[in-house]
Amino acid sequence: MENQGQDQVVDLCKETIARIDVLLAELYALTAAWKQKLEAATRLERREQPDPIPGLHDFIISVRGARNSVRRVLRLREAEAQAGAEAAAAAQLEAGSEVTSSITQEERDSKQLNVIQCCGLTPLQQQWDIIKRTRGLLAFRRRFAGKTGKLGPTIDAVVEDGTEWLRISTVTEKKLIYQLAQQGWHPDDSSDEEDGEDSDDSSNDDDDDGGIDIIKTTKQLVTAARTYRCNTRIPTIRLALPNLSLGSNHAIDKILTKVRNLGQSKKQQGTVNIIVDCAESTFLQQPIPPLEQAFVNLFSDTNKDRITLTVNLELTIILSLVSDIAHGSIQPQEWYSRQTLSHIEDEKHAPGVRLQGVYKALSGKRLQCTQEIAREVRNIVADLGTEATKARTLLYFGRQSMEEGFDAPCSPVTEGNGSTDEHGPGSAGQADGQELLEQLRKLSAYPVPDGLQLPIEIIGDDVFNHKDHLALIEAGKLPPVAAKVWTKLDRPYNRSCYLWGWLQDITTMSANNLNTRLIDATVDKERSSALDVGPRLYLSTLAISINTARPCPMDKWDQIKDAKHERKEARTKEAKQMKAAGTWGPSLGIPVKWDEKQLQRQDNRRKKGGVSSGTAVSPVSSPGI
Repeated sequence: MENQGQDQVVDLCKETIARIDVLLAELYALTAAWKQKLEAATRLERREQPDPIPGLHDFIISVRGARNSVRRVLRLREAEAQAGAEAAAAAQLEAGSEVTSSITQEERDSKQLNVIQCCGLTPLQQQWDIIKRTRGLLAFRRRFAGKTGKLGPTIDAVVEDGTEWLRISTVTEKKLIYQLAQQGWHPDDSSDEEDGEDSDDSSNDDDDDGGIDIIKTTKQLVTAARTYRCNTRIPTIRLALPNLSLGSNHAIDKILTKVRNLGQSKKQQGTVNIIVDCAESTFLQQPIPPLEQAFVNLFSDTNKDRITLTVNLELTIILSLVSDIAHGSIQPQEWYSRQTLSHIEDEKHAPGVRLQGVYKALSGKRLQCTQEIAREVRNIVADLGTEATKARTLLYFGRQSMEEGFDAPCSPVTEGNGSTDEHGPGSAGQADGQELLEQLRKLSAYPVPDGLQLPIEIIGDDVFNHKDHLALIEAGKLPPVAAKVWTKLDRPYNRSCYLWGWLQDITTMSANNLNTRLIDATVDKERSSALDVGPRLYLSTLAISINTARPCPMDKWDQIKDAKHERKEARTKEAKQMKAAGTWGPSLGIPVKWDEKQLQRQDNRRKKGGVSSGTAVSPVSSPGI
């Protein structure tokens, strides 16, 4: 019997260690795949992406800890088998075991089996299997501080490029029913009206449901989600409950309904979308993808999926699309700026990859830009662009010559609902667009998709003028915070572009990371209502300057260089302040290993440095965190 017990423990140890090693191998493969992604990225892209993935190291450490606890049991059993009781006692001391030699072998087997079964492998494996079903991974294991500085519960993963927080709970039906019984909770005690009360009300922390972990945790996550936003919008909370099933217990069904309703707001705090996925949900029922496909999904740009059917194009993305650098290999010239030379090197690193990514994002979309943007594009390209750059610009806007000007609106043939005419090859609008695409293909070394809808529609000043923003705010068409954003943007064409996209609630595509981050940070800091959100923004990685046909004349350069350098220094300083304040990009919280003292020390450093971070600060993890 003793040998059978020993064999059972040893076999379970080896089986568990083998499973842990498989899990570790997948996590190491994720680390390697991320490094390969960074190596393939351009210098600009690498600057925006952390290395390693925030929180991944903490997750790996937890898995290693589970392996070490099982490994200690295995070493103890092997020592007992090889050297007898004396060696086993020494191994016990070395392993820090509290088991004394006076207990029986059967009791020892039972305790060691319990150590193996409770090592934490099952919840860790469940977490990883669920995370492999997600897309747009930004971080593992994050926490967010409340307004009082108290840290909230752990979020297992920030996914969908920051717009979704994934919380995985391995609570079982038995444990949840036990918690309900302890609280004396009955499914008929709570009305549907109470289910939707604001979870940010501090009085709720002490209500009858305070001892039910899933409700307490969800309330804390809802409060954090309203404070730490992604692109000015409240992230979705997804609760994955793989060990619970709907319909098996009325009390559990009732409590899960209450959980779903905790995100509703009656006090204008902003509704939080809460998704509850039980074992039979579509999300948890979908097969776990193969590892390589899982990595593709985890590294995918899910922001593309949220681009609206009409896209408002900003100056930098249009210049990037018409630049010679984006469409083939070019020879550097002695008058090129360091920035232009850097863009040429980036394209050599990944020829045409970013351009194809933009084409994919724009395919099938109706393209617009404001008249201010069109004028600025024309002025820059006509003054500095090569003949090929000018030709592409004319094709994108459907013009015959640069001298024609870009003041008159030029729109594709549209139907009454404003959508592009798609009646077939015989329609005039589509024929014109196809002809423009054919001409564009002759000016590019890379494929141009049929779905690129040219020409760009120019929104005339008679349709929209950014100088009327106060009247639009007064009419309720723009939120009051738009006035703050208008002031922050330092160029008329930028004001025109971003406010038009905001007014129409359409995606504005830009390659200017500072402007997009600045707008989001300003809205988050200055909003007068929790319901105010900023414009829909998509930041493209295709940030390429045009290669000038000739050097800038010295007399003209002398006129602009001081103002140019002063503006660059001011914007660089502002970008550094935003990064230091944690308002650069989506909120990723802090590592789980941090405590309130570390958070307070960080806040003190910011105050000492004079950094103003607004109402909510959530530091983006730096490499190594």
